[in-house]
Amino acid sequence: MHGIDHFFFHSNVALSDPGTVVYLPTERVRKTELLWMDRAGKTSPISQRRSFEAYAFSVSPDGGQAAVQLIEGTSEGVWIIDLERGAKRLLASKGGAPIFSRDGNFVTYTSSHGEEDVFLRRRADGTGHEERLFARPFGWSTPLDWSPDGQSLLYAASSSRGDYDVWIHSAGQSSPLLASSFNESSAAFSPDGRFIAFDVDEGGESNVYLQPFPGPGPRTAVSIGGGGWPIWGHDGRQLFYGYGRRMMVVAVDTEPVLRVGRPQLLFEKGPPATGYDVTADGRVLALLPRETVDGPVELRVVLNWFEELERLAPHPRR
Repeated sequence: MHGIDHFFFHSNVALSDPGTVVYLPTERVRKTELLWMDRAGKTSPISQRRSFEAYAFSVSPDGGQAAVQLIEGTSEGVWIIDLERGAKRLLASKGGAPIFSRDGNFVTYTSSHGEEDVFLRRRADGTGHEERLFARPFGWSTPLDWSPDGQSLLYAASSSRGDYDVWIHSAGQSSPLLASSFNESSAAFSPDGRFIAFDVDEGGESNVYLQPFPGPGPRTAVSIGGGGWPIWGHDGRQLFYGYGRRMMVVAVDTEPVLRVGRPQLLFEKGPPATGYDVTADGRVLALLPRETVDGPVELRVVLNWFEELERLAPHPRR
């Protein structure tokens, strides 16, 4: 259900001002892959081994589907992937950063329209029309999590200071929830709706915290020595987070008072911190990044690319 927003580069090309192009051949690059990871870190493909140019994804509450922001040619859209059969269908031809609602009936996503970032949703089964929820001035923004009662949406957005804040949209209004001079870019409701887990990079290092919702109440440290992108286990008794390529898990008890255990290593070589989601039965769906295939790296260089482009596609003369 959590929104997963990935910052992987789509291109394998670098271009200098004088017109020198350096690129990595397509056959030398393994595209992003959605894979299952068990508690030992062992990977297995979803029904058929598939590669996706994906930036973001969210697993449905029943673990049977994933809403995925896919790159298809030059366009980005939201697709629903059947995790058992590997089939996919288009949900929104333009959009990204999808997350499922808590009941699995809707997918919320964003799309840029002119000077606005628009938050939209549509039924996950593809029926009905796209519904506009609200809009923000154009920038970086992404939905994060719906409250258990479906009334409040957490989302992250860039600020005028140049950092990132977490906002909450409820009853038709948006207001900042976590908005310091540091970066707060991820947050998630506990399954009982009484707490929010979030990360913040105070002191130059990101760490995970808990605080009561709607508050007030103290902030409780969860991670030790760094961590980010917290995701709750579906029973609310565990909190997962990433630390580099490590995946960590912490025991949490919210009744009668909040108690947080010591972080435990789940596996050493997992996905990047923002590249995973957790199903109700405890499986981890991971998006592994673009990587070069085994063997020596082969870079190709093209000189005077601007001159070659003009030769092949001359600029129209007035």
